[in-house]
Amino acid sequence: MNPQFQHYLNLSKSFLVLRKFQECRQYAIRAREIDPNHSEVLEIIAITDILMLPKNINGQPNYYAILNVSNYSDDQQVMLNNFKSLMELLRSNTRDYSRLANEAFMLVMRAYGVLANSSDKVLFDDELRNAVNDGRSVSMNLIDYIYNY
Repeated sequence: MNPQFQHYLNLSKSFLVLRKFQECRQYAIRAREIDPNHSEVLEIIAITDILMLPKNINGQPNYYAILNVSNYSDDQQVMLNNFKSLMELLRSNTRDYSRLANEAFMLVMRAYGVLANSSDKVLFDDELRNAVNDGRSVSMNLIDYIYNY
């Protein structure tokens, strides 16, 4: 294994455990540049992208951002495909940071559960509109590890 890749991967894991998501993501992306298909790097980026989202919609993150779809999207097939991809990355984690992977996993489950249920989605969309109107940050942090590589 490339020593520089291993160095970046180890740094990203160390920052992840410390919940320093910006630093973690920075080194994980450097590792991904060396090996774009390494599953652990993709998993770390997924975890950080999900856990670093602001929780400004009634104490929850933007569920659309978690599933990497546009706000207010009705495209259930894209949501389902992205949900399945995230589940594949985050399931059955036995690594040192499994608690954080589980936290991200639970947020993905919650996001899909809300957006796949039409009545819950309507309520969330209303909360999202209120957050936008109140000027709270609901920007999307695109989860690019699956979709661009």
